[in-house]
Amino acid sequence: MKNLFFILLFSIATFSGISQCESSFPYWLEGRWIVTPQESNSYEEWELIDNNTMSGMTYKEYENNKLILDKMSIKCKDDSAIMQMVAIKDSTKFLADFVLETDNDSYWKFYNDLTDFPCKITYQKINNDSIDVQIEGRIEEQVKMKVLLIRQKE
Repeated sequence: MKNLFFILLFSIATFSGISQCESSFPYWLEGRWIVTPQESNSYEEWELIDNNTMSGMTYKEYENNKLILDKMSIKCKDDSAIMQMVAIKDSTKFLADFVLETDNDSYWKFYNDLTDFPCKITYQKINNDSIDVQIEGRIEEQVKMKVLLIRQKE
C-alpha cells in the first residue's frame, strides 16, 4: 500500500505538466511599472507570453514616443529559469543568458559571471504595488556599480 502511494505521488508530480520553474514563476512582474522618481518618465513593462515566458522592456516616454532602453525576457528552460538581455563585456554589447540563482514567491536573482554589466539582476516584490530592483556590474576595471530602483505599479 505504501509503495502504491509513492508511485501515485510520483506519477502526479511527473505528469502534472507544471514544472518547478513554472510553479514559482514571477507572474507578479506582469504590467507597467513606473521607475521612481516619476519625473524621469521611465517605465518597465512585462507581458506574459505563455505559462513559462515573459517579455519585458524598459523605456522612456517623450510626449507620444517611446525610447526603448532595453528588452529582456524570462523563460523556463530545462526546469530552470533564465533571463535574457543585452549585456556588456569589454565594451562590446551582446545578448546574454542570466542564470537563476535564487527564487521564491517574491524574490528572483539572476547572474552571469562572464559579463561586465550587468552581472547580477535582482527583482524583489515588496507588495502588489512596489518592486525593488538591483542591478550590479563591473565598470572600468572591476569598479563595482550598484543601482537600486524602486518601482510602483501604475
